[in-house]
Amino acid sequence: MFDKTKPTIETGLGRLRWVILGVVLTLTVGAAIMLATGDLRPVAPEVEIAVQTPPSETEETTTTEVEPTPEPKMLARFKDLYAQNSDLVGWIHIPGTGVDYPVLQSPEDDWDFYLSHDFYREADSRGIPYIWPQQQGTDNDLLFVYAHNLPGGSMFSEVAQYRDRGYFEDHPMIEFSTLYEERRFEVAFVFYVWSRDDVGSYYYHPDTGTENATPFPYLLHEGWQNQEEFDYFIEQNRIHALYETGTEVTYGDRMLALWTCATTGASDLRLIVVAVEKQG
Repeated sequence: MFDKTKPTIETGLGRLRWVILGVVLTLTVGAAIMLATGDLRPVAPEVEIAVQTPPSETEETTTTEVEPTPEPKMLARFKDLYAQNSDLVGWIHIPGTGVDYPVLQSPEDDWDFYLSHDFYREADSRGIPYIWPQQQGTDNDLLFVYAHNLPGGSMFSEVAQYRDRGYFEDHPMIEFSTLYEERRFEVAFVFYVWSRDDVGSYYYHPDTGTENATPFPYLLHEGWQNQEEFDYFIEQNRIHALYETGTEVTYGDRMLALWTCATTGASDLRLIVVAVEKQG
């Protein structure tokens, strides 16, 4: 007789189905919990980050030290003169002539102060060679030096003789020393400019009439803006020059312009001698 206490195939299968069903339910519930808690998100790979640590106080660091620009040294021959008048900016000398004078810079409140004062700032109608304060010292690339053309050969009376080519041939070089260096210039252009009191501007001579005259707007010159401006200046100088000198001038050269009356009497004409610096 069949023993009902022993398991049968049917009862074994039934139990297996319950086990499988329990496993499935367990997995389903676990998956639901993982989805709810976000545990199924992809995990980023671990990346090793290199941490840079600042150098320790004991480590040596390399630094580049910028050496300060040395102060220029005043030429020995000017020290005593400068102590007497700090308006001194240099000295002008034309070899073989009587032009041999200190050059001063007029004060801001009276640009033509040294037109009627001497080196010691005393009133003197003969004046002394000087520059305007707006030119900011002697490094301007077109430096004007002014002085009277006086009877008897003093101040710039001999400069006025550059109107003759023969005088230029005898005296082609001009020495202008700043407080810190010796400079030599070669005469490049000699020409006249004229003015009208009612206009207050200068024009190249022999241009006549302000409508067609070529202006000479360089007295307040503080530096060339570009080469085109420089080239125009050189071109106008050549056009209005009293004669050819053959002296070459290139962009970047420093120039010296001596300015004086064309004659010793009253006149609206001024003679300008433009010289270019020569090295060596």
